Amino acid sequence: MSSPVEVLAPQVGTADQVTILRGVSWRTYESLLADIGDARSPRCAFRQGNLEIMSPSFWHERLGAFLGQLVTQYARARGIRVVGARSMTMRREDLERGVEPDGSFFIASAETMRRRRVYDAVNDPPPDLVIEVDITSGALDKFSIYQAFGVPEIWHFAEPDGFGLFGLEGDGYAKRDFSPSFPSLSADTIRRTLHELEENGESDALDLFDELTKVG
Repeated sequence: MSSPVEVLAPQVGTADQVTILRGVSWRTYESLLADIGDARSPRCAFRQGNLEIMSPSFWHERLGAFLGQLVTQYARARGIRVVGARSMTMRREDLERGVEPDGSFFIASAETMRRRRVYDAVNDPPPDLVIEVDITSGALDKFSIYQAFGVPEIWHFAEPDGFGLFGLEGDGYAKRDFSPSFPSLSADTIRRTLHELEENGESDALDLFDELTKVG
């Protein structure tokens, strides 16, 4: 029988610190969220009794923040209204699932959500796009959590695989060459921008992204 507690050891300086607890009740999960409150770290994900507690690394946070900038910048250049909710907690007891993405955006439902101050995962629409960064292998699979919520699009960065765009199809996600939310934005453009981020930093990467996606 496997241990109810599993600690995934990080690679020093790069990976996230992840602990997975098994056989956890929904009440325990909600109590932990209440204790953590609005703190940005640690973050929790829950799927049918499996609880992941993750302290994101510097690189994790940097990637998540930067990818969120790309969403906002791309939408603004095209006059597309978006509502960003960063790492808001999405949880539903009836689904036995909860998650805190690295970024979350309402696009098709921006008009519905722009005056909201509280998110109700049961009655409100799911985000149209979420950002998920996986630096430590073996962490809880969050795609199945997002699928249960009906999230249409995931921007996913994983090491060592890199960046991928995924769209919801039936009971799972399929890799896409272009963003479902922004049909003219390609995964390759985002990969090139992320490479520039690693090589030369945020400012140069954002300049390159503007050049690759310029309107007109």
